[in-house]
Amino acid sequence: SITATNNMDLDSVSIDVRFTLPASEEKGEASVIEKCFDETNCETARIGLAPGVEAIKPQGGDYSYSGMHDHGPLPLPKEGGNFAKLIGMVDEARKHSNNILTKIIQEQNEASKDKKKKAKQKFENNNSIDQNSAIHSEKTKRQKIEASN
Repeated sequence: SITATNNMDLDSVSIDVRFTLPASEEKGEASVIEKCFDETNCETARIGLAPGVEAIKPQGGDYSYSGMHDHGPLPLPKEGGNFAKLIGMVDEARKHSNNILTKIIQEQNEASKDKKKKAKQKFENNNSIDQNSAIHSEKTKRQKIEASN
């Protein structure tokens, strides 16, 4: 679960995030990761177009700021301020979340590979034992037949 709180007053903005991860086979218990995103670890987001980028009409379904509307150019948005800081912090929180989730997925994939490898080895060992038993059984039958002749 992800819990984000926006601590916004007149002078500062921050986001406190809490990631509660379910229990894993190795750790056996749930783990909690808490992180604060603020001006010390996040950049202020750029709201409008970067300098030198020309305003163009966006493609249908593209809702990013393009600087252009159906009837001409849009006014330049106000840069900076708490909302620009907040957008930058949300972006950093998303990146942090993606890194955590990617690590979890990679660990699960690795664990799955290990389980499959162990199952395959067990299967091969059982087949090897079965084959050895069959060979031994066949030798015993031949020995009995030869002894009775």
